[in-house]
Amino acid sequence: MPNGVSTSRSVLWKFIERGSVIGCQFVIQIVMARLLDPSEYGILTIMTTFIAIAQVIVQTGLTSSIIQTKELDDEKTSSVFWINIIFSVILFLILLVCSPLIESYYDFDGFVVPFCVLTMLIPFAAIGSVQLSLLSRRMQFKKIMICSLVGVVVSGTVGIIMAFNNMGIWALVTQHLLHHLVNTLTLCVASRWIPKFKLKITRIKDMLVFGGRILVGNIIESIYDNIVSLMIGKKYDTVTLAYYDKGKKFPNMAASCVKEALQSVLMSSYSKHQDDKSEIRESMRIHIRISQFAMCAIMCILAVVSEPLISIILTDKWLPCAPYLKIACLFYMFIPVNTIMLQAINSIGRSDISLKTGILKRIIAIVLIFVTFLISDSVVVVAFIWAFTGLVNFLMNCMYIKKLFGYNVIQQIIDFIPYLLVASGVVIMLQFITLPALNVFLDLLLKAFLGATIYFVVVLVCSLDGLK
Repeated sequence: MPNGVSTSRSVLWKFIERGSVIGCQFVIQIVMARLLDPSEYGILTIMTTFIAIAQVIVQTGLTSSIIQTKELDDEKTSSVFWINIIFSVILFLILLVCSPLIESYYDFDGFVVPFCVLTMLIPFAAIGSVQLSLLSRRMQFKKIMICSLVGVVVSGTVGIIMAFNNMGIWALVTQHLLHHLVNTLTLCVASRWIPKFKLKITRIKDMLVFGGRILVGNIIESIYDNIVSLMIGKKYDTVTLAYYDKGKKFPNMAASCVKEALQSVLMSSYSKHQDDKSEIRESMRIHIRISQFAMCAIMCILAVVSEPLISIILTDKWLPCAPYLKIACLFYMFIPVNTIMLQAINSIGRSDISLKTGILKRIIAIVLIFVTFLISDSVVVVAFIWAFTGLVNFLMNCMYIKKLFGYNVIQQIIDFIPYLLVASGVVIMLQFITLPALNVFLDLLLKAFLGATIYFVVVLVCSLDGLK
């Protein structure tokens, strides 16, 4: 059986694992969003944006090298662990010192204390990141699923109880912090790995070079992912930011399911064949067609049912986030193909290319978004420019994949673009079709049925391979 097919089965199981976790998170977010005010979510978005950049430092880079390296021993793993802990404490202290400056810049009252409490999740994330990488290296996704589910359920339950008792922003802060704490504790138990008191830089020199490149790229990626939120929070208000952020949440949860499944499985799979680039190339073609078929179908249906979905799940007070949801669906259609390409590049040890292309792509994207903010007062226009950067990322990745693996750019476009065009065409077509006046539940079902049916029929008629 080709490696691409067998690995695709592992991706499917990882997708199921992430789907179950994200599904629980989705239910919890629905309940809390109905109980809390959009402005409170806007404040949380600013908090998590700064913390997300710090988390990238302790959760990626060196921990990615644990998965990629051929020979791993306890001394190397312990060295990575302690470096992560040191960095997490430094970042934690930096954010504590900067918290009054952030409060002053955004003119938030009562921001400092809950923000300082929330930053405690950074050391928790650092402790659990090595255990997570070890479990991923062993492809023990069932254990990862159990740990994640326990963290989500425990923290979600506490968060909902606090929201019912009108505890506002503290309900959100406690839910996020407790999630990381419980998840870290369960990962430590599941991995059965205890760090030794050893820190030898010379033993992990190659891992530092590989991981450092990925780390710098991921920091820039995190800044890029969060810069729009930071700008909206400053230029507009927390309510507008909450609508924008919540609109991204629906497609982001689905995309995260696929992205994390691909990252966890493909890095391990491709690394085993890093000396056979033709094998990786053929596997990539299979994975791109499968993942894009699924992702474009999901995004197509989400975009079509955005209004009734939001009305039913979050209530009408969140309806202004529908345009942002539709635009975000376009961006997230590019996630699988870009993820697959980057995992292939990293698997052969060329994290230098990931770093170079990551820096260039993000600089271009950040400049485009910044200029758009200067010349336009429309958040919708800014969101469209952000979605356009997904295409920029894809085209730049294509050039490096051709050079490294002989995967022709035309082949890449043929393997990916048809699904994007079909999904986009279905969404645009249904925007101009007036459906009978129905109650919101029937409206949701009818739009979902029409969107899915037209998408699948067109894929079948065009004989696209992803469905097979």
